[in-house]
Amino acid sequence: RWRAMTTALEKLVAEDDLPWQPREFTTNTRRAILLAQGVLLQRPDAFMPLHRGIFHAYFAEGRNIGDTAILEDLARTHGVDDLLPFAWQMPEPVRVVLSHVEAARELGLDGVPTLVVSGRPFSGTVSMDLLRQALEQECVPHT
Repeated sequence: RWRAMTTALEKLVAEDDLPWQPREFTTNTRRAILLAQGVLLQRPDAFMPLHRGIFHAYFAEGRNIGDTAILEDLARTHGVDDLLPFAWQMPEPVRVVLSHVEAARELGLDGVPTLVVSGRPFSGTVSMDLLRQALEQECVPHT
């Protein structure tokens, strides 16, 4: 299953000419998710730069974003290291993340990431062409 997922992802990354560092490990992203959620709650303007930094570290650099030291370094780099205690020790980020998980379950969503266009879910690694087509269909005026 891992090999199939990785092969599909590598194909899409190559098609879209995105940076990619193959890896032979899985990672527990819980702390990365809580860090991102904590930053979104406390300092929303810093969320996207951190989000991009986490994704770049994982996908382009092959870093283990489950490693606390790597996340601390990313938080420092993006000027949000002061939010680490809030993100990892306070209940609010956990509550928000769990509410998102529950909402996804209620909608029948089971893949990460999932983009929903007009009620149609696109889960996991989906080609840009397929997403573009779905968005273009959605943007066509309905008569």
